[in-house]
Amino acid sequence: MAVWLVTIERVVGVEPYELTNGSHIIGRDKSCDLVIREPSISCRHARIGVSNHGGLLLEDLKSKNGTYVGPERVTMPRRLADGDQIRLGSVVITFRVPQPPGATETSPGPGGATTGRS
Repeated sequence: MAVWLVTIERVVGVEPYELTNGSHIIGRDKSCDLVIREPSISCRHARIGVSNHGGLLLEDLKSKNGTYVGPERVTMPRRLADGDQIRLGSVVITFRVPQPPGATETSPGPGGATTGRS
């Protein structure tokens, strides 16, 4: 199962990062799996764990500026879902799960109705 973190705000030069099974540390330190060199990011800010059965958990590593999913601060491991907006300090990233080939994506149509799209 491939899942991705896609940077959407404030970080220049950070490419989408593929999450594989195991633990992924996000932070400023060069030993981190995903390095984001922003002053509001702690050296070891957060961890995303990916299990063999597809579970994904986000955990704050006692960062100074906090880890949030949407408006909610992460105070204990939290399950991630496709499209979640994750804020680490002042950096916002989007968590995405790629659609399998041939899958349809539902998008809003006129008046807020949803339509299938290939």
